[in-house]
Amino acid sequence: FTLFVMKRDVRDMLVSQAKQKQRDHKDLSDDPKQMMKMYMNSNYVHSMTITKRMIQWFKRNDVTVLNYETLMGDNGYQNQKNMILLILRKLNIPVGPNTVSNILANSINKTSFTFSGSRSKWKQYWSPEVEQRFKELGFKAANQQLGYE
Repeated sequence: FTLFVMKRDVRDMLVSQAKQKQRDHKDLSDDPKQMMKMYMNSNYVHSMTITKRMIQWFKRNDVTVLNYETLMGDNGYQNQKNMILLILRKLNIPVGPNTVSNILANSINKTSFTFSGSRSKWKQYWSPEVEQRFKELGFKAANQQLGYE
């Protein structure tokens, strides 16, 4: 039995969630900064407070921590490949000469129910008011524990 937990910059997670809510419900502003301000002051954001409780998973010795940015290739191809190989080894999946390239070609960065086909950069959605709310809700502290601050 293998346990994995994925970590991601909480700001990027919140932006992603806000964009998903906007696509699904159309009740947030189309302006990126206004959309985040509305989201951070809505009931939607409270569902994300589970992130703070998940921090405990990262402290367990029997859990393999995966980094979202690395898996998506942000930290270079070699690190991405190593993470994919780690996952495959932990799951006892045989690795052939084309396994990693097939995974990258068929699953990473592909449009899905939750992935729109492009990743957002949180800075274009952020404002001083959103940052203040981010701190008030405890997300800055959670981000620090995840190693993103």
